[in-house]
Amino acid sequence: MYDAKHELVRILLKSKRRENLLDQLDKELNTINSNVAKSYYFSLLKISCRIFNQISQLRNDNPMLNRPFIYMGKNM
Repeated sequence: MYDAKHELVRILLKSKRRENLLDQLDKELNTINSNVAKSYYFSLLKISCRIFNQISQLRNDNPMLNRPFIYMGKNM
């Protein structure tokens, strides 16, 4: 269970980093050029895929945790 707890903390930290990046993009959206916007998009996509894969792996490794993963009211 310690490994599962550690993995959950890592997932939540990545989720928080993703939220911060999304907030930063939202603030700068009207003033940045398209190349920077693409960079933000691909960074968000990369982090999102990692989070999804970590959640999937956690569900496979720990059958007790195989239930919906809800973060900030959204099923991930």
